[in-house]
Amino acid sequence: MKLSSKLKKLITDVILAGLLTAMVLTGMLSYFNYRFQDMMFQRPDLLHPDIFIIGIDEVALDEFGNPLQWSRDLMAEAIEILNSGEYGQPAVIALDVLYTGASIFPEADAHLAKAARDGGNVVVAANAVVGDRRIVSDELRTVRSITGVERPYRELAESAVYGIANGIIDSDGRIRSTRLFYEHDGAVIYSFPYEIYRMYMGIEEDEPWVDYSEKYITYNGEPGSYFFFSFAEIFDEYFEPDYFEDGIVMIGAYAQGLLDDFYVPLYSERMHGVEVHANILQMLLDENFKEYAPFSINLIIFLFILAAAFVLAYFLEIRWLLAAYAGMIAAYLGAAWFTFQSGYMLSLLYPVFSVVVIYIFQLIYGYVKEMIERKKAQLIAEKHQILVESINYASVIQKGLLPKDSAFEEAFADYSVIWNPRDTVGGDIYWLKKLEKGSVLCVCDCTGHGVPGALLTALVVSSLEEIVNEENCGDPASIIFQLDKKLNQIFEAEIQEKTSKRELHIKNGCDLAVLFTDNAGNVSIASGNFNIFICDGKEVTRVKGQRIYVGEGKIKDSEAVKVTSIPANPDNKFYISSDGMYDQVGGTHGHSFGYNIFKKLILENHGESQKSISEKVWTTFEEYRGNQARLDDFELVSFRTCIIDK
Repeated sequence: MKLSSKLKKLITDVILAGLLTAMVLTGMLSYFNYRFQDMMFQRPDLLHPDIFIIGIDEVALDEFGNPLQWSRDLMAEAIEILNSGEYGQPAVIALDVLYTGASIFPEADAHLAKAARDGGNVVVAANAVVGDRRIVSDELRTVRSITGVERPYRELAESAVYGIANGIIDSDGRIRSTRLFYEHDGAVIYSFPYEIYRMYMGIEEDEPWVDYSEKYITYNGEPGSYFFFSFAEIFDEYFEPDYFEDGIVMIGAYAQGLLDDFYVPLYSERMHGVEVHANILQMLLDENFKEYAPFSINLIIFLFILAAAFVLAYFLEIRWLLAAYAGMIAAYLGAAWFTFQSGYMLSLLYPVFSVVVIYIFQLIYGYVKEMIERKKAQLIAEKHQILVESINYASVIQKGLLPKDSAFEEAFADYSVIWNPRDTVGGDIYWLKKLEKGSVLCVCDCTGHGVPGALLTALVVSSLEEIVNEENCGDPASIIFQLDKKLNQIFEAEIQEKTSKRELHIKNGCDLAVLFTDNAGNVSIASGNFNIFICDGKEVTRVKGQRIYVGEGKIKDSEAVKVTSIPANPDNKFYISSDGMYDQVGGTHGHSFGYNIFKKLILENHGESQKSISEKVWTTFEEYRGNQARLDDFELVSFRTCIIDK
């Protein structure tokens, strides 16, 4: 009788194994497999600082009308303006716009071709005409054949470089992969992002990793995360083309009605085509290439895991089987992650799903599993409660690092501070010290949010106390230099231990503004990536921060730090804010809060108290944000100098 039971169990196991294998061969769960891979492998990361997007957005449409009716003179003028910088021009100007045929205005066509030829830095999009024939790759992904290429019109094609801008859309409607070149009529045509990469890097020979295979796109940037400017801003009299010197300027559709947006992994909102190209370009610049593992390899791994799961089910009791299966899944996911880091992406869902199905099959309708899940949920809730209590206490500690109101009252004639972390604790901090000859104010935005950012703020405050107190230092340049050196020394050992490429891109340090106000009311300013606004009631002056990041150890000495001196003026009011205010998206079109709204507020309300002005800024900020999630911590420090010595 025992033997008969084992035989029946064996038959049912064989049937189940056959069904699971058929599921793999038919790709029945490909939709969920894609999503599982996205959750495992897609991680937003640091954006390349040289990539800029100039979008043909709603503002441009309001300014110039329907892009289909634009004269090509407009794009020619845009190229000429971008290349008119005093100190240089962009390394690449990429037009994600199709100019596939001559227009009815030959002068405009010639103008655009001349602008591209004179600049020598223009890449234009081309379109591949896709046929019905399908090419089946080794990983069972189907790619349509190319029957033709819609190139730019002849004059432009001879004056600029062009590349194919088509996207590869998976069966679930999302773009996850790209090809670097295409073959048509015996000729090789590179993709649009790869041509941008080639021009930016100044290479003529193909890189060794350029082949026919599809590359899995790792999306570093979320929708709307790259440095963005409206196309209409190019024609503004205050537009500064030098801002894009040696950078990559990508011009493309950025309005919903232009039908150039797509679904991409992880995000429910659609991403504009020019942003997809920007992510592919960043993948090329980072040399972060991933390829799909061949289907034959995936099938062998699946069959091995399937056999191992049934063998374990045969020899182990049910109470030990869960641990064995959990270990098997963890080991496979770890191996898949390691393989992904090495450049190949394995199928994730099918092996994991099959092991789970086999385990459930061993249980009596999941009773045991349900009990385990209840216990796990209870444990998570307890840990969550402990975590919440710990973070709340951390908030009390961080608030204790902030200067007292009495310190501000002693240092300034009038002041206001709004400090509102995105989470309970945050990476923004401000610090004030009264010296014999004046006061030192530091406003800081540390790497990260939440607990990591808060820990770094404590380190920064401790270092500032040591630098200013022990040496009685009131020189902003010296403070920034010494803090950069001190933070770099602290993190030097950690940096040497890092081996992961992604870890090496994470900065440890802060953006920092240092202001020294002497007793005569004169103000000295040094800043790394902070903008300081000064309002005298007539106009608002912006003191731009240097492009330095405090903590990297790249500041040679204090002389490398620029100091701006502002003479005493009783009408002057100073405003310092981290990028959590300026970068916040909201409003009707989902644009950043930016500088203009802020400057208008402080100028119109100049005669009011600093507290009143700050409250109006905060109210306007919250109304502008609306239902959008907070992107960063909010920090705004403002003051009016107190003139003691005359």
